[in-house]
Amino acid sequence: MEWSDNAILQQPVGELPWSHIVSLLDKLDDLALRNWYTGKDVHQDWSRVVLVHQMATRLYEREREASSNFANALNSPDSELAQQITKAPYFLCFLAIDSETSRRELEDQLTAQIGPAVVRTRSVLWTTLVPNASWPR
Repeated sequence: MEWSDNAILQQPVGELPWSHIVSLLDKLDDLALRNWYTGKDVHQDWSRVVLVHQMATRLYEREREASSNFANALNSPDSELAQQITKAPYFLCFLAIDSETSRRELEDQLTAQIGPAVVRTRSVLWTTLVPNASWPR
């Protein structure tokens, strides 16, 4: 069977579970945005939770803002991954900072949080790899 340009195909929304459709209708008033998220959802096979997360974090706007030369510089799977990584939002609520925070304050908060996490990870790895040894001080 060959596909013709005039083939009648199911619309992407017809491929979504009902819970996805309800989420799209609840969260988005703009039909063009609904169609865009529907296409992404079908193409990437998102769960409903991922769909809601992508809408809440405004994936559409992030993708429009994130221009790069990844598609020209990298092979297809790598370029898509690099593009997605640069579009991903950073959730830094654990740092207890606001939008007025300076870059230096952000670095200080990240360092304060990361340092103890690295020490805990090293301790766990050490006790896992060398179970009868004590953690070197």
